[in-house]
Amino acid sequence: SQSMHVLFVFCMQQGLFADALELFDYALRHFAPHQEVQKSPANDQIMILIGRLQSYLGIFSGYLGRQSQAEAALRAGLSMLRQTDELNPKILCLGALGAAIRMNDLHEGRALLGESMGLANAADNLTKGMLQFILAEIECFCGQYEDARRLATDSHALLMPVDWKWGLMESLRVLGLTQLRLGNYVAAQKIFEIRIENARQQGFTAVWIDAMISRGDALRLQGQPSAAHQDYAKALHLAQKFQLPLLVAQAHWAQGCLAEQLGEYPKAKALLTENVNVRHPIQFMAALPTLGWALLGLGELDEAQAYFQRVFNEAETKHAVPICLEAQAGLAYIALLQTEAAHVSTGQHRAIRTQTISTFCTIGQHPASAKETRSRLTQLRALLDIEVDHFFASANM
Repeated sequence: SQSMHVLFVFCMQQGLFADALELFDYALRHFAPHQEVQKSPANDQIMILIGRLQSYLGIFSGYLGRQSQAEAALRAGLSMLRQTDELNPKILCLGALGAAIRMNDLHEGRALLGESMGLANAADNLTKGMLQFILAEIECFCGQYEDARRLATDSHALLMPVDWKWGLMESLRVLGLTQLRLGNYVAAQKIFEIRIENARQQGFTAVWIDAMISRGDALRLQGQPSAAHQDYAKALHLAQKFQLPLLVAQAHWAQGCLAEQLGEYPKAKALLTENVNVRHPIQFMAALPTLGWALLGLGELDEAQAYFQRVFNEAETKHAVPICLEAQAGLAYIALLQTEAAHVSTGQHRAIRTQTISTFCTIGQHPASAKETRSRLTQLRALLDIEVDHFFASANM
């Protein structure tokens, strides 16, 4: 059991997710006849081993994007481990299950992670550090940015003494994402540059690709499109070379966001539409609904409205507040554009315009709104002032 855990940590550090999944699945099938053992001191070690193997299967399935398999394996592992007195594997499984469930329900995921954190005082620093960066990611996705930043920072401090390279880079990933949402783009860029260098030194190809894409995002949001394009292109080339489809989709999505920002709406639509359903589920939680704005740029109001509504519904179910807020802004803007197309009276138009701007103000002042969302709302309000002034001038002639 202890040897399997050492192997698990090694595979996590090296990013050998597919190889590990095959290996631990083989081991679990070897011990399958023992899965119905009754609780007794003599059987405890067998139950711990089987529970651990189920946990490892769930964790690696999750990293490969196989969410239903991940949740099933982790629930089976937790059921086995709850019958034992061994603390560390139980904490690990609880935390991993919370992480898996967060794709569908951030609140349930947070509750499971809270339970594991309650047990974690007696756990080792590696386990506590891992739980904290998972919980930090959930808080970031919920829009609780200061909590996310604190947890990610604490996680990094816990993992430094044990020198868990992969975990350290994960805590930096979450911290960098939080800085992006807060609008601290230079700070985020520096964090991602540390990840890039560490991943290069350790040979963590997947981490390097992800960090390059993230640095590209930081550069894009600083208004450096050429530098962002270079990072995205390098990441895409390596993701394609190593046949990593989820990272290929992530790089294409980032390129689509850059195209939308530059007003290249046909290119943005092509890239974003192609990859909207290919990405890892966690990327839905991390990415704002840029495809809707690309569709609006092309004048495809009905398609944009359907997309924003779908994203809003899914994000609301998952309690992903920042995504909900931007989708809501898109829907409010479309409602105003539809009113203009219907040629309503000047008074009606003025009332709807006022309501739309009020909605924008409410969204912009919400603490969970990403800085990128607030910047977009500022641009839209300026655009509305120009368009509406022209509309009223024409109506009064």
